[in-house]
Amino acid sequence: MRVAGYPRVSTEEQKRHGVSIAAQEQALRDWARDHGHTYIGSYNDAGISARSRYTKRPELLRLLRDVRARRVDLIIFTKLDRWFRNVGDYYEVQRVLDEYGVAWKAIWEDYETETASGRLKVNIMLSVAQDEADRTSERIRQTNEYRWASGEVAQKLPAGYRREGKTVVLDPERQEAVSTFFRTYLDTGSVSRSIEAARLRGLHVSREGASKMLRNPFYTGTVRGIEVPAYLTAAEFETIQRRKAMYVRSAAKQKIYLFSGLLVCAHCGARMLAQSNKSTYYYVCGAHLNRSGRCSIETRGYANERKLEAWLLDHLDEQLQGQLALAQVRGQQADSGPQREALQGRLERVKTLFINGDIDLTEYHARKEELTAQLAALPQDREIDLTRLQGLLPDGWRTVYRDLTREHQAAFWKRTVQKIAISPQNPPEVTFLA
Repeated sequence: MRVAGYPRVSTEEQKRHGVSIAAQEQALRDWARDHGHTYIGSYNDAGISARSRYTKRPELLRLLRDVRARRVDLIIFTKLDRWFRNVGDYYEVQRVLDEYGVAWKAIWEDYETETASGRLKVNIMLSVAQDEADRTSERIRQTNEYRWASGEVAQKLPAGYRREGKTVVLDPERQEAVSTFFRTYLDTGSVSRSIEAARLRGLHVSREGASKMLRNPFYTGTVRGIEVPAYLTAAEFETIQRRKAMYVRSAAKQKIYLFSGLLVCAHCGARMLAQSNKSTYYYVCGAHLNRSGRCSIETRGYANERKLEAWLLDHLDEQLQGQLALAQVRGQQADSGPQREALQGRLERVKTLFINGDIDLTEYHARKEELTAQLAALPQDREIDLTRLQGLLPDGWRTVYRDLTREHQAAFWKRTVQKIAISPQNPPEVTFLA
């Protein structure tokens, strides 16, 4: 008989019970050998909870494919809760096994599914296991909610941080690498260059991991109202999100476009795509290129890179002065600061009531959601850093710019400009980073 082993353990279970994958695999192999069966291999879903949908367990799916291919006669595992803790999923998989005549056995427990009483026992034990998992999950959730309400960060920390007791601090071993990662992305807008810069300083991160880092607001120094050390300012984080949303990868990777990801069509708001023809670099409205109908040849944004660069070098100072004047006017207008502070104070008081046991978890969630919704409804005017704006273009910046390499010229625009709106009828309109 051809026997397939299914060992599984979640990380937390292994810590508590010490039932390692290696121990399970050895027990399964020994059982198959002692009973004269051919052990065809293990389907190891290590680190995945039995509560996870079976469609999220890759090795179980591979096992089912082999069942359908009629390569398996019997499936063995150590205990029933290694197999499933979800009654619904169990019966979905069981239908497949019944269709192909494949049996299963828990080698450390006595179960059978050939009689009504045997099936009832399996159903009861799965329900008990599911209830136990539900209760454990609920206890963990309540414990974490209490920790959050007490001002403790109750989540896995991203790269660049570590815990000292209940406090989150910068990780000195990775601090330089993480700072370099973000600084490189802000300078270049390139994920691959940021990954390489971090690697040279000892931080190895995949492209997916890098994207998660760039999207993670934890790095701005606030998580669920709790202050932690920051790698980015709120303005820098917003810049990264806008850049990722607008980023268009060039078809020719060796080419460097000075304004890639910075230009938008003033008519329809679509980002403009970088193009080239021999030695000419230019940008065209993406909606026009995609023939969406939003932009005609008369209205679509178009910019020759050399001409746009020359115009910016002549007019950037006056564009900056215009944005500074507008920012100063906005700064004088009344804002929602007092109301925001009052709501945040009420949130803190609700936390205190929960911590002191004056309200239960359900009421805490209800009040918190209500106050959070009120905070979200307040005007979200972005704070303008006038000091940063005033220092963007120091005296003599044009001379310095002309001496830069093309790569560093592109980095200059990404560090200075948020976006440039291009119109066929009007001059470019520059929005600076602030």
